[in-house]
Amino acid sequence: MEDAASLRDALEASVFFANSMGRLGGDFTAQLPKQFEPKMHELVVSFWKNGSQQLGDTLKICREAGTAVPLTSLVGGGEEEEEPESTSAASTNASGDDGLPQPPPRQLMSVPPLARLVNAHLAGLNELRRCLLPGIFSLLRQSLEEELVSIKAVLQANEKVVMTPGFRKDAAALRAAALQYQQIFSDLVQPYLCGSLEAALGNVAAAASHYQVLRDNQRTPDKEDDNLQEGEGTEGNEAGDGDGDIEESEQGAEIKESSTDA
Repeated sequence: MEDAASLRDALEASVFFANSMGRLGGDFTAQLPKQFEPKMHELVVSFWKNGSQQLGDTLKICREAGTAVPLTSLVGGGEEEEEPESTSAASTNASGDDGLPQPPPRQLMSVPPLARLVNAHLAGLNELRRCLLPGIFSLLRQSLEEELVSIKAVLQANEKVVMTPGFRKDAAALRAAALQYQQIFSDLVQPYLCGSLEAALGNVAAAASHYQVLRDNQRTPDKEDDNLQEGEGTEGNEAGDGDGDIEESEQGAEIKESSTDA
């Protein structure tokens, strides 16, 4: 069985058969979790591992080819996309559904390999909707933590290679992408995946906590600095206008004195 739907059908049939055997004193329902939980855990984690493997392969191919073009995209990375993103975040906060599954951050559209990684993890979590077994909750949390550590190690290894002195080809773009990937992974991907897992498991409080970290990281300090600079510029303009008024009044006074002397 390679999908959760088939596993769920087999589990339902086994439970029905076990209940029937219970009439003869042979109810084996208690033995079923040991048979089905490891397989369900394996199905979910297989999606995660495939996504991590695909990310590692993409980074390796780009290094060997000496190009960073497949690593970045202009879609979702421009200033035009920032307004819908903030609007979406505001609507999420206003809805009060912070602990429910949330859509991926729009910034991931600018880094396709990381977007595919997130999609692979979400595909694994979708399998839980078909067959959610409480006995694998702790195993899934542990597996996700291990997977995130593994992905972080892959990104760090990629940065180490492209930062090597003498690395040629499109070294500047590859180095910039390596730094960008680590930043996006720690600020966006990691809290989002943790929150998505907790939301899938029904832990609303933990999911809301992770999603709040994600929203805090999305509030970049650059925007706050821009707002601060705009405020300072407005104050400077007002001060400049005041100085102009003073100069005009002084010139008016000088003209008046000259006319009086005449």
